[in-house]
Amino acid sequence: MPDDMDPPKINFRPTCGFVGSFPASCEHVTSAAAPCRSRLKRLAACGIRPSRTDRGIRSRSEIRAAAASSGRAAGELSLALGPLAGGTWSWGNKVVWGYNQGQDDEIQRAFETLVKGGVFFWDTGDSYGTGTLNAQAEKLLGKYRLALPVQWQPQIQLGTKLASYPWRWTPASLQKAAGASVGRMYPERDRTSLDYAMMHWSPANYLPLQEDYLASAFASLTSGPNRLADKIGVSNLGPKRLTRMAGRLQDSAGVPISVLQVQLSLLCLEPLESGLLSTAAELGIPVLGYSPLALGFLSGAFSGADARSLPPGPRGFVFRRLNSDPRVKELLSLLHDVAAQYEGKTKADIALAWVRAKGATPLVGVRSEQQATKLVNSLSLRLTSSEEAALDAAAKLCKQRMVRNPFQTL
Repeated sequence: MPDDMDPPKINFRPTCGFVGSFPASCEHVTSAAAPCRSRLKRLAACGIRPSRTDRGIRSRSEIRAAAASSGRAAGELSLALGPLAGGTWSWGNKVVWGYNQGQDDEIQRAFETLVKGGVFFWDTGDSYGTGTLNAQAEKLLGKYRLALPVQWQPQIQLGTKLASYPWRWTPASLQKAAGASVGRMYPERDRTSLDYAMMHWSPANYLPLQEDYLASAFASLTSGPNRLADKIGVSNLGPKRLTRMAGRLQDSAGVPISVLQVQLSLLCLEPLESGLLSTAAELGIPVLGYSPLALGFLSGAFSGADARSLPPGPRGFVFRRLNSDPRVKELLSLLHDVAAQYEGKTKADIALAWVRAKGATPLVGVRSEQQATKLVNSLSLRLTSSEEAALDAAAKLCKQRMVRNPFQTL
């Protein structure tokens, strides 16, 4: 990338509102939860609870009013994340994505191609990476950012999802985790805080009391002389938990939720069917839709009957099940027909445009320069209302859908 090149300016406004990556494997979370659950209950019995003025669930109108008083009115959603965000779940993941370190140079070229095209928000997680490669995604993201021309680096916004491990429940434990992420993502120490620190998932499904503590712990990251995060985000919350968490963060520190991540695609309609996207819009929270291509399935590259064309591991298992549904095949056929109306566009381009039409920014993981170039060339694609409606109808008829994230809450 030429050093004298000015960073592009993207002025994107979606048709409605605004705005993944499954979480890394965390099978050990549930088994480790029992002792922490007892510890949290003992603390609560002693009167040690997360600091907030109202332990009840505040109404959406109250939360909207609080957000407005802090300078962000409901409905006025930040467009800074743009029409596409870069995902890094595959960077370091051997089990699902078959990562090896020999891919790093190609991944870096993909990163630079997307940044050159105007993709400035990059998402990662401190649990992304397999075994000894744990947090590899954060390390690579920090390395690639530093390799950009100096005038480009301030344009990049980095957000990391801090895993809700059972041993993370105090401000000190979360501050330690955030500080480690800062060190990996800003190895030259040119920054001392994250752009976004996000709760990777809510522990409500297996350790509900911990969620209370995490709300206060995340709020603590944005205050004090050693502030570790500029903004706070959440991931995998349903409409009920999102409303509760928004209230808790406002109560404890006047901190708004600046981004919500949720699985969203033509094969994952839960955020639409549950009312989550509507709730986020009412609360003024931008949305990132992760796995917008259903782990790559909606590209159409794995829809053949020959199982040898399927990727190994968990993705192949999921794709085999999706291929068994005639309605899914009809959806792919419709994606092909819509793409044919736009010169040079693909099924994947149409699937991403559908996510944007729902008011979300698609969060896409990219590992090759060729993939990145195709994505840049489709950033301005918008569907007609009739095309969107046809895709909606076809998606609703599918009996087989993407696997629901086990950490997704109501």
